[in-house]
This record gives sequence, C-alpha cells and structure tokens, in this order.
Amino acid sequence: MQVPFISTRTLIGLTEPIERIVGTRAMKRSLGEAELPEVALYSLRHHIPHASQLLFFDSVSKEAGEDIGIAIGRHASIATFGKFSGYVTAPETLHDALRLACAMLPFNCSFDRSTVECKGELAYFRYYAALRGAPGYRHYAVLAARIMLSIGEPYFSGGAVLTHVEFDFPKPPNAADYEALFGCEVRFMQPTMALVMRRAALSKGRRVAPTRLVTMKDIVLEVTSGPPRDVFSSIEALVRLGVDEGNVEMEKIAGQLGYGERTMRRKLDEIGISYRDLVLKTRMDRARELIAETQIPITEIAVMLGYSDAAHFGRAFRRMTGMAPGDARRSGIGQQFRMHGRNEPLH
Repeated sequence: MQVPFISTRTLIGLTEPIERIVGTRAMKRSLGEAELPEVALYSLRHHIPHASQLLFFDSVSKEAGEDIGIAIGRHASIATFGKFSGYVTAPETLHDALRLACAMLPFNCSFDRSTVECKGELAYFRYYAALRGAPGYRHYAVLAARIMLSIGEPYFSGGAVLTHVEFDFPKPPNAADYEALFGCEVRFMQPTMALVMRRAALSKGRRVAPTRLVTMKDIVLEVTSGPPRDVFSSIEALVRLGVDEGNVEMEKIAGQLGYGERTMRRKLDEIGISYRDLVLKTRMDRARELIAETQIPITEIAVMLGYSDAAHFGRAFRRMTGMAPGDARRSGIGQQFRMHGRNEPLH
C-alpha cells in the first residue's frame, strides 16, 4: 500500500502554541517518537508521511495531558499556508472558494479528498481522510475542520456561519469543548467529517478584494511539488527532507516507508537510479535553490548540505551543472532552474 504524505505547511502556525503548552523538550520528544525532523515544523517546502504527523499530534496530546486539537485549534488557519492561502480565498463567492479548496486538496495530501454537497437547505463541506481512525486522527480532524472553517472568514463579517459540525470518530468526554471551539452543535460518529451551513451562505461574496492576485505559478514556486503518489516520489520526498535535516541514512528513510534497505534499493534499481545518485541529485537541486534565492555564502551552503568543505561542494556542483557555485549565482542559473522545472523526475 502506498504511504500517504501531507504538506508541512499544515504544521506552520501550530509550533508556537504547541511549544508553549508542552515546552521545547517535550515537543522534540514527540518529534522523535513520530520520526519527524524539526524542519517539518517550520518549512513550507516539504511533504512528510501523514501517519507521522498524526503520531506527532498523539504524542504531544499525551505530553500535554489534554486534547491537543482543542487546545491549539484556534491557531489552525488557512492563513498560515503561505501563498496557497491567498489563492484559495481569492474567488468572489464562498461557494467558489470551497470548490477551489476541494480541487487544491491533492496539492496538500496524497489521498485525502473533500467535496461540497447540497441537501435541501443545507450545504456540506466534507472531508474524506485516508487515515481515518489512525492514532492521532481525532486531533488532526479538529485542526483540519478549523482550517476548512477559516476559508470562509473573508466572506463573513461575523455571526454564526455553521449550523453544526460532524466528526467521524466517537464522542469524547470533552464534547462540550468541541462546541465551544466551533460555536455550534457538534455531532460524532458521522459518516465523514463535515462543516454544515445554510445553503444560502454559499452565495456570500468576498468582503474585501484580495490585496494581491496569487497564481498557481506562485504556489509552485513556493514549494517543491505536490505530495508523492508513487514509490519513487515518496523516496525522493523523504530524501529532500533528509537533506534539509542533515540525515539521509538509507535505513531510516526505508523504514519510514515500511521497507528494508534491500527492498528500497531494488525498487530504485527498477527505476534506474542508485540511492547515492538520488541523494546527490537532491543535494544539487537544493544547492541551486539556495544559490538562486538567498545570499547565504557558498561556504555555508556547503556545510548545510553535508559537505566537509566548500571545495568538495564546488567540485560536486561543477560536475552536476558544468559551472562553479559562484558563477551560477552571478549568472542566475539557479533562478532559471527554478522557473523551468525543479525536481523533475529522473525516470
């Protein structure tokens, strides 16, 4: 079975409240239990195994001794999703915004999906989770529902929007806290998670025009790609994460996908690339991004990418691109790379 992945943008904005509740050490312990690097909490550019994210929420909840989804729910918002937020909330009506959010969900999650359905006078903004029922799912569902609700904020001037909220897990002892968080009735053990509102609410127009038009190109330039949906792209996503973390051990990455090293090596052989070459290619992709988009000294970039010195990095970069890192920065080759197809598949 293919491992579901989710964008790290779904963790942006949650780090500070989590750290405030459990402390830095406990938060790091939870990251360790979930096998997630710290970069997952701060970066918009990565995708991580969705099950690891759920385990992180579950571990944090145990550290806190409380329902972490409820505790940090008010901090969950589409506004922390970078340029993705501006794109999804730009349409003229709420209906169009929700439909666009449904269309864009595959850009965040590998296998989750959402729909907007109308039944009589009610409209249902539904979320179908691939990992429904997994450890930590309850916390994730609350946060996802809050993010879904925040999409409607540019279209409402205040007052109650929802008639009720539905969740697809058993009623917890603190059900009253859920109703306080959402400001309406909350029903449990439903077929899916859903925000339910009056159908007429879908025609609400945006209260204020967007300050800047965000395009799909803006979103693509902000992140590496959509979430992986096959074996190779899953391995590649974890290698990218490992390069930023400074740990690309094959055993660790294979384990996150449920493989042994031999199995993963065989799968890469079938594609026609070695693990060593994949790591090298990923490091050089990241190097070109850093050269194009930052003024970080070349020597620091070399260290960030795991090279013992700038000379070693420079030789590897020249072999891959045909030019020295400094020349690449002056010529703008990194920006050209970024505009014309970053992280293209090797097969």
